[in-house]
Amino acid sequence: MPSFQKNYLLTLILAGLTLILVIKTPANAETSAGVTNVEVSVSPDSATMSSAGEQLFSASVRGTSNVAVKWSTTAGSISEDGLFRAPSVSNARNVTITAASANHPRSKGTVNVLVVPSGSDATAPSTSAATDSYSGNSSQAYGSALMASSGAAVNNTANSTGAFSQNASANVVTGATNGRPPALASLPLIAQLTDGPAGSGTQNPPQSAPGTFDGPAELPRIYINSAMTDTPAPGRVVTLNAGGDLQSALNNAHCGDTIMLQAGATFSGTYTLPAKSCDDNHWIIVRTSASDSQLPAEGTRLTPCYSGVSSLPGRPAFNCKSTAVVTAKIVGVLSEGPITLAAGANHYRLVGLEITRVPAERNLRIVYQLISAAQDGAADHIILDRVWMHGTAQDETGHGIRLNGVTYAAVIDSFLTDFHCVSGIGSCTDAQAISGGNGPLPGGPYKIVNNFLEASAQSVMFGGGKNVSAVPADMEIRRNHFFKPLIWKKGQPGFVGGTSGHPFIVKNLFELKNAERVLFEGNILENNWGGFSQHGFGILLTPR
Repeated sequence: MPSFQKNYLLTLILAGLTLILVIKTPANAETSAGVTNVEVSVSPDSATMSSAGEQLFSASVRGTSNVAVKWSTTAGSISEDGLFRAPSVSNARNVTITAASANHPRSKGTVNVLVVPSGSDATAPSTSAATDSYSGNSSQAYGSALMASSGAAVNNTANSTGAFSQNASANVVTGATNGRPPALASLPLIAQLTDGPAGSGTQNPPQSAPGTFDGPAELPRIYINSAMTDTPAPGRVVTLNAGGDLQSALNNAHCGDTIMLQAGATFSGTYTLPAKSCDDNHWIIVRTSASDSQLPAEGTRLTPCYSGVSSLPGRPAFNCKSTAVVTAKIVGVLSEGPITLAAGANHYRLVGLEITRVPAERNLRIVYQLISAAQDGAADHIILDRVWMHGTAQDETGHGIRLNGVTYAAVIDSFLTDFHCVSGIGSCTDAQAISGGNGPLPGGPYKIVNNFLEASAQSVMFGGGKNVSAVPADMEIRRNHFFKPLIWKKGQPGFVGGTSGHPFIVKNLFELKNAERVLFEGNILENNWGGFSQHGFGILLTPR
C-alpha cells in the first residue's frame, strides 16, 4: 500500500445528501525537492454568526506532507477539529479564526467572522412571518423546516407563538421546529424569521405515507438537542461503588435521578434500562463519578485514553495527555448486552462509560450487540455521550448499538471500535458500529455527531427491512471519522483477524438501504477494500 500524504476535500451533493470526502493522493505526488512553500486556507472564507452559535471550519494545507493544523481564535473557542463556538455578544464584533500549520506555524490561514447579537443581522435583514400548522395527536412527533420564501438561509427563529407544547423547540441555525402537540388538535405555529433579503412565506410540513415520499430531497425535519442543558436531571444523586448492584439502582431510580458509577470500577452482568414515565425535564443520567473537568469537554470526542489505554494497533494516534482511568466500565457476560432498553424505556443519558464484553469462551463465541432495544419493543430519547464502546480484538462482536425500535436517539463525542465478523467459519456476516431501521417499527430522528466509528462491514448502516413502514428518517450524521484499520487486511504487516486466522468480512464504510431526510456532512471516510461479497465502497446507497 502506498503511504498517503496530501489530503483534498471533495464536496458532493447527491440526492439531498451533502457528502464531504477526504480524497488522498500518494506520497510520490509531492516533489522530491522537498517542502518549499506551505499554504494554509480556511473554509468557509467568511461567516456571519449569531451570539454563542456554532459553526464547523475546515483547513487545507498544501506544500507539506503533514496536513495537521492548530486552531486559535481571538474570541470564543474552537476545538481541535475546527468547531467554533462564538462568544456571547450584545453588540456586533469581529472575530479572527486562525489555522496554523502544525509543522510550519508561520504558515497560517485566517477567516473573519462577524458575530452579531441573537435576533439581529449585520445586513439589517427584513423580519417576516412564516406560519406552520399540524394536525395530529400527542403520541405523534412533529417537525418541519421553516424557510422564508426568498429561499435564503434562516439565520434566526424567535418569538414562537401558538399552542406549542413544553416539548417543542426551534433550531436557530436551520429554522427547524419540532415538538409533541399536547392533545388532538390542529395547531397554528407561528415563528418570526430573519433572513438576508426581504421575504415571507408559509410552509406546511409535507405529508406522505411512510416509505412513499420520493422528493424533492429534504434536510431533516427534526433535529435532536443533545447538550447536557437539554437533558436536565434535577433529582437525587445515587453513588454506586465497585461491587454495587447496578440493576437495583436502575430499578429504583426516579425520573430526574443521576446514578454515579465509581470511576475505574467494573460492573459485570446484563442490565436493563427499565421503562419509567419520564419527560424532557426529568432525565435519568447514568455516568462516571469522575467530575466534568476530568472528562473531555462537551463537543470533544472521548478516546480510550480516558479508560487508561494509550493506543490501539493500527488506529490513529490518541496523543493522550493522561491515561488516568476516568470512565466506569460496564462489561457484558452473555451473547446479548450488556445493556438492553426495555420496551418503553425513555429519557436515559449515558456519560463517560466504557461499554464492552468479556473475551470469547467456549459458550460465548459471539456477542450480537452491546446495546439494543428489547425484541419487538420501542424506546425513545436515548443519548450516548462520550462513551468508549468496543468489542475484543479477535472475537466476533456484531453490533455496537442497534437502533431498531428506538426513536430520538443520539450518539455523540464517542469512540466505537472492534466490531467484526469472521469470514468462512464465523457466526455472523455484517458487523456495524451503529445500525437500525430494519425492524417492524419506524426509526428516527437520529443524531450521530463527532464520533470515531469502526466496524468491518459498515461503520453505520440503516434500512434493509422488508416492512416499508420502518423506513428510518431525519438523520444528522456529521463530523464523524469512519475507519477500518489496515491491519484487518490479510497480507498487511501486523495482520489481525479471527483467532482462526480468517480475516474479518469487510464491506463498506457508510450504507443506506432505506432512509429519508439524511444530512451527511463533514465526515472523514478512511480505509476500505473489497474481496468479500462487495467491492468495498466508501458510501453505498442501495434502496430496498
